[in-house]
Amino acid sequence: GIDTGDLAIAVIHSGTFLDLLTDELNLVERYKLENPRKGDLRKLLLSKLQTIYDRQRSLLIIRCEDIDPEFTAEAANLTAKHLMKWFTEKGGTKKTNLKNLIEEKIVAITEEIAKIELEIQKFQKKYGILTPEELANIHTELLTDLNNQLMLKELEIKNYSELIKVEDSRIRRLKIERDNILEFINRIENGYSSSGRVLPPKSQIPDLLLQFNQLHMNLELQNTLYQTLLEQYEILKLSAGMENVFQLLEW
Repeated sequence: GIDTGDLAIAVIHSGTFLDLLTDELNLVERYKLENPRKGDLRKLLLSKLQTIYDRQRSLLIIRCEDIDPEFTAEAANLTAKHLMKWFTEKGGTKKTNLKNLIEEKIVAITEEIAKIELEIQKFQKKYGILTPEELANIHTELLTDLNNQLMLKELEIKNYSELIKVEDSRIRRLKIERDNILEFINRIENGYSSSGRVLPPKSQIPDLLLQFNQLHMNLELQNTLYQTLLEQYEILKLSAGMENVFQLLEW
């Protein structure tokens, strides 16, 4: 982008800026000019004003040459005053717009974070767990335990059946117990609800893991964005009105 000192010199040489100075310095009356054109007044002022920019030291020197020392001081001081006002207004407007934009983004992100956190809480309440990993572990542990029970029950039925010739009440009870285990395994694999909690089908767990992880990733992303924007906002507040783009000397 353009160097600040070069921009300052360009502002000083602009028609609008020169017209402002010629009016406030009252050049027409000072030099007894009759119906001068704006262009002539600008040239007259520029012939007296000198601007020197030391790029290495970021130093802008404004000097005015005239036989009247009071006028030279007034012209240099007035030029410096309006130049700093120009930079303050332009820079201030830009910072204000950026600050307002960041404020809006912070509000939007705060709302999004609250929305994601609510979705996570609903998920946890619905399934009675903190993470889908717990859900997967519950499924695995229950099915492992039930399959072990089923294997033992089948073995018990087989062994007892070999000892009897006619089916009796005990073998019927063992078979009922086996069927109950099979039914429970089926319920767990296909999902069921109990006391307001939901145990989803085993086939849905991978999708639930994906959804939950996406929620957490989005939450982390929004929190990171929030912190970044908050830091930028604090920097803007601290720097507002305190930034000197260059040093200015009036001679």
